[in-house]
Amino acid sequence: MSGSVLVVQSAARQLPPLRLDEELRNIQQALRGARYRAALRIRVVPAARLEDLTGALREEIPTVLHVSGRADGNGNLLFATDDGGHAPLHSPGLLKLIDGFATPDLLAVVLNTCHSAPLATELAERVGCAIGTDGLLDDTDAARFASEFYRNIGAGQSVGQAHLLAEAFLEANDSTSRPLPRLHLGANAIPAAAILPVGSEYRVPPQSDPVKPRGSNLWQRLRAPRLPPGSH
Repeated sequence: MSGSVLVVQSAARQLPPLRLDEELRNIQQALRGARYRAALRIRVVPAARLEDLTGALREEIPTVLHVSGRADGNGNLLFATDDGGHAPLHSPGLLKLIDGFATPDLLAVVLNTCHSAPLATELAERVGCAIGTDGLLDDTDAARFASEFYRNIGAGQSVGQAHLLAEAFLEANDSTSRPLPRLHLGANAIPAAAILPVGSEYRVPPQSDPVKPRGSNLWQRLRAPRLPPGSH
């Protein structure tokens, strides 16, 4: 049993660029060095349009849906359009879409965008756990949060614990009061139970040092050939 992270980059064109490549690199490096790296695959949808999102969800329901990019002041995600521009995904329609694809395999949705707290609150009622920011999310904070969150997920931490540690990491690095990604929970959600499914084939067996015989020459004595009685 294994899981996947679907990274959907919703960078709106014709707007100042975000550091989405750095955020993706952080996620990849965090999981590459994680204990359960073999149990968690990454799928990436760059410059996503709405049909790219739905196509990826039809192909496979991820363990974590991660959306990075921009949102408007109302929290609607900005996705690319065929004419080279961008348009908001209206939240009521997006929620219906997630309803249609939601399964127990989808543990969490991470909205690494600005003004995403209201949408995260609604998504949490559908999938149990969702992460969003109430206000403007600093580009550097977004990349750092992603790195720490997925490093913890890859280490076997629950969604709740992974978020707590990532949040604490950001707060420890800079005490400045500013909006950070917050965890939103559904009515019956248990964040400690939302853990990456790891089959026995991916578990790392405990390492132990070989037992060595006590005594400096015991091994030599055990290996010494027996001599006939009376021999020297």
